[in-house]
Amino acid sequence: MTSAKRTAAVGAYFEAVAATRASGGATAERSYYPALENLLNAIGDTLDPKVRCVTELRDVGGGTPTWASTAPASRGRAGIDRCRSAAWSR
Repeated sequence: MTSAKRTAAVGAYFEAVAATRASGGATAERSYYPALENLLNAIGDTLDPKVRCVTELRDVGGGTPTWASTAPASRGRAGIDRCRSAAWSR
């Protein structure tokens, strides 16, 4: 990813987060998923092979994952992660 593309993707992410927050109706976590998904997909588009981010997957026995990243060569395998708000604590 070129520096200009990376800067644009991060800038678009922060603009989307600010707009979501300014709406006054955002949740602490899930309202911001679209902005993060767009950022991760912008970065994933520059990888070889390309990687796509999918949010809110179904539970396949280990709980409901927040994110999965997949690539065509992965044959259905996915990298799974959870996303938490900055205010989340254990």
